[in-house]
Order: sequence, then C-alpha cells, then structure tokens
Amino acid sequence: MTPRPILSRSSPLSAPQPRGEGWLVNAGCVVKDAVGGVAWRPLLALLLVVWFCRSGVAAERPNVVFLLADDLGYADCGFNGGTEIRTPHLDKLAAAGAVLEDFYVQPVCSPTRAALMTGRYPMRLGLQVGVIRPWANYGLDLEERLLSVALREGGYRTAICGKWHLGSFDPAYWPHSRGFDHSYGHLFGAIDYFTHIREGQVDWFRNGERLNEEGYTTHLLAKEAVKFVEQQSAEQAVLPVCPVQRGSHAAASAGLL
Repeated sequence: MTPRPILSRSSPLSAPQPRGEGWLVNAGCVVKDAVGGVAWRPLLALLLVVWFCRSGVAAERPNVVFLLADDLGYADCGFNGGTEIRTPHLDKLAAAGAVLEDFYVQPVCSPTRAALMTGRYPMRLGLQVGVIRPWANYGLDLEERLLSVALREGGYRTAICGKWHLGSFDPAYWPHSRGFDHSYGHLFGAIDYFTHIREGQVDWFRNGERLNEEGYTTHLLAKEAVKFVEQQSAEQAVLPVCPVQRGSHAAASAGLL
C-alpha cells in the first residue's frame, strides 16, 4: 500500500482513525530549505521520515522514535559535508535511510512543533511569526487534534522527553494533557542547561509535577527516553518524541549525534 505523508490535510490528525493503524518509519531524514530564493536555517532535523500506513493487525504496528532538533545548521552534520562537528550516529542513519534535500521547515521552535503535532501550517494556528514566551497567556489551540492523541487512540503508548514550547500558562496546554502518556522536560524555551531555570523559576517537570533535579539537560533527556522505551513490553507500540532545544552543538560535542 502506498504510504501517505504525515503533514497533509488528509492526515490522520483531522479525524479519529480505527485501531490498528500505525506509523511506518524510514530511518533517516535531513532538511535542506529554500523559500523564494532565500535560504532558511533548517530547524527540523534530522532523523525520521514518518509515513502513515494502514495495518489490520495491532501487533504489526511499528515503534516510532522521532527526534527534533532546534537550530541545527545544515552543514553541522557530516553527511552534509560538515567537518567541524563529528556526527557519526546521524551520518549512519542518513546512510541507511532517506535524506530530504528540498524541504520546507519553520524558522523557530513553536511553529515547528505546532506543525509536527497538528499536520497543519502554523499560520492556520496563529503561531507562524515567533515563539511562545514564558509569560504568554496562550498556546496551541485546545481544539486542535494532535498527533499524540491520534496515535494513542490507535493503541500507542506516547511519551515526550524534551522541550514542549506550545503553551505553559495553564496545565490544560501541557503535554500530559495533550495526548502524552508520559512527559519529561521543560515547558519554556532557552532554559539553563545546568539549573533548568528560566525567568527565575525552575522549568523542569515529569508528568506535570515540578522537579528539582540535578544534571545536564541533554543527558537527562536522553536517559529518560531510553528508560521509557525499555519499560515497555514487547507487545506495546510506542512513540517517544524527543524535542531538543538549542543544545545541538553541545550534544554533538558529547557524542550524542
């Protein structure tokens, strides 16, 4: 059966789908962009091209891990010719998967996440011009049907480890209220990587509960994502989404990329 791309108006996010439908993963993806002749720095990088497919048997649903990196430059990766930063894991995924060299992405964090979670252009959500600030009293519209909700209704266990950045002023906008069975990380953008503080407050949560936890942000997120996957039974289909913020270079230096 021919797969359908995730970000289309006919995607499974627009209406409830029957159980037994899953997500088929192609191993690698990178974004190269050009809009009206002006190059945009690719923000949606790198790893998985996710296609929607129909499957009549729940046990055949594949597991999905989706990694989303902010501010990762096109030439930061070895498979795109970069030499300053070593990215052996991404290079391996790119060699074994699909590399997209003509693709359109969003220039900043919140619009990218809104597009991923809804399958819609951010301008249709009012989130096309900038990020949601910590003090903002709005977020991704609660009327929107999200990817996490669609997959959970299809029998998936869903988790997010990383930055949410789609609304923080009310718990109704937080990830554990938007279809994620497990959530870990921060709601704002640009937190301190060691103290997890932004705007004078600790912005570090697990399933809606604030944490005072020591550790470097990137390492903590990686450990939590691995732990979540390892805790699932062999019969469960899982979707961990791992959005990383501006630590792409730090992650590369630590050998995580």
